[in-house]
Amino acid sequence: MRVLVTPHHFEIGGSQINALEYAEAVANMPGFDVAVYAPDGVLVDDARARGLDLHLTKLNLGAPSPRRIREMTSLVRTLDIDLVHSYEWPTTMDAMLGPNALLGTPMLASENDVQVTYFLPKSLPMTVCMNSIYEEERAQRPDLHLLEVPVDTTAFSPESVSDERAAAARRECGVGEDELLVVVVSRISAHLKIEGLHALAAAAGRLGRDHRFKVAVVGDGPLRPELERTVAAANAQAGRDVVVLLGERSDPRPYYRAADIAVGMGGSALRAMAFGKPLLVQGQQAFWSLLDETTQHTFFAQGWYGLADGEDGVSRCAQLLARLLRMSPDERARLGALGRRIVRERYSLQARARQLADLYTEVHARGGRRTAAAVRALGTTARLPKFYVARTVYGWRTRHARSAAGPQPASVAAT
Repeated sequence: MRVLVTPHHFEIGGSQINALEYAEAVANMPGFDVAVYAPDGVLVDDARARGLDLHLTKLNLGAPSPRRIREMTSLVRTLDIDLVHSYEWPTTMDAMLGPNALLGTPMLASENDVQVTYFLPKSLPMTVCMNSIYEEERAQRPDLHLLEVPVDTTAFSPESVSDERAAAARRECGVGEDELLVVVVSRISAHLKIEGLHALAAAAGRLGRDHRFKVAVVGDGPLRPELERTVAAANAQAGRDVVVLLGERSDPRPYYRAADIAVGMGGSALRAMAFGKPLLVQGQQAFWSLLDETTQHTFFAQGWYGLADGEDGVSRCAQLLARLLRMSPDERARLGALGRRIVRERYSLQARARQLADLYTEVHARGGRRTAAAVRALGTTARLPKFYVARTVYGWRTRHARSAAGPQPASVAAT
């Protein structure tokens, strides 16, 4: 079976890394050939190092994109593709309008966000990565499948990074010998990530005078200037550089290995767990929780993320972070060992890739049904204007609210 995998962009991020990990794992299975069609970006070298058949285009995060529809359809013809696997709604939209509707090529869509894009057709074969979303959506989406975030437990393990590289990462973060290093690997981007990053920085500002630690944010994104203001306020409150923004790194593993404590959600949380680090899980609306024996089953059910009541996320984050900082090394090691065991037993890439390969076979066996696909694609296109208007209004209101609020002290910046 020839499969075309289409990530929505090629910057460093969980969905894109998952797409590459799955593509490589399936390509190494007997009976599968995998090609990748993606926008040019920093993950190009990673994709080539994995030996993937890579076809590049220009970045377009919107849809429908005539260029992407045309190129994707042509590529499916040229490579004699049997199935298209799209990641996130823009490429899913164009795969529907292109090879699915025009050629009858079967397709599978993956939504790795915290909710399913509402205007995508209910009949579309789709995977989601959180059990809570799967339970919410499966009654109205008969072809929905749970495919949890995988972790390559060989590439992401303490043994994969030398002591020298870990020590170099700690020096880069400016961590003193008497300090603990808290690491978060995250895109600095809208809605899902930025709230927690603001809260973490503000919490560090509160704790910075009483605890010896440093927070390193590994990642970049369009909202970095906004986060820089919160970090500046936090550092001023602590009286030192308690938070550092390192920027994007093509290989985050040395920072996971160097950390004493990890903060994250989704795939980033799981990769930190694979390195045996105690974990503070971030979510939205002021959600914060430690991973321990009492919370693990909650995360199995809802995914490595959560929603709270929106009340004072900075205080919640500060309380749990202080608890981790006060723990003995043995206590933190015990929590780290729990996380590593969970990843190895439940989230292994090899097991998840076999599940995905079986799903490819199942979806392909049903065929593309060109007429039904065309009707489905046109119906979805008709719903797009309402979506774009709603998104524009939401973006304007968010920017206006932030502008009206003005600069905020670190203690309240997260809200």
